[in-house]
Amino acid sequence: QVMGEEKPAYGWFVDQETASGALARWIPVRRNVIKRPFFATSEKFLDTCGAEVLVASAFHPTFSDKMFEMAEKASAFKAVVVVRRGCEGSLGFSLARPAQVTVGMRQSDGSFKRTDFQFGPEEAGLTRRLEVEQQCAPLSAESTAAKIARFEAEGSSGDAIFDDRVELTLAGLDKAFAQIFA
Repeated sequence: QVMGEEKPAYGWFVDQETASGALARWIPVRRNVIKRPFFATSEKFLDTCGAEVLVASAFHPTFSDKMFEMAEKASAFKAVVVVRRGCEGSLGFSLARPAQVTVGMRQSDGSFKRTDFQFGPEEAGLTRRLEVEQQCAPLSAESTAAKIARFEAEGSSGDAIFDDRVELTLAGLDKAFAQIFA
């Protein structure tokens, strides 16, 4: 979808290679060393869209704590949601085990009031899939966009694992947002 047109329910997809040749040159480096470049983390805090809530993920506990602290001390976000132990490299919750979710709400003194909870397949009325690893299956941008569009239009993408992960992730984020906007 072209930016400037009516915003789709799940936002826009930005092709990094088209948007920035300089950032695109990081892609082979990341794939080769299996690490994210620094910008993959720090770009979340730039808030180019004027969002009130930062939603981010981190697989490892120490990284999620640092992300929470950066949101609290170095941003103007009114709230933050950090998903930990979900699908590595994504906001998706794992179908194999509960994700750890940290929610922070900005207080009058500027600090965040922190709450933590676990959220897994059972809380969303889904069956745990122990055979599904925490890493999401590799997908192309086109394939993912097509699955999202079909899911949005029909309530199913045609891929049961993808659909369960979307349902689980949306239910977990709904719980986090219910705390923020209570």
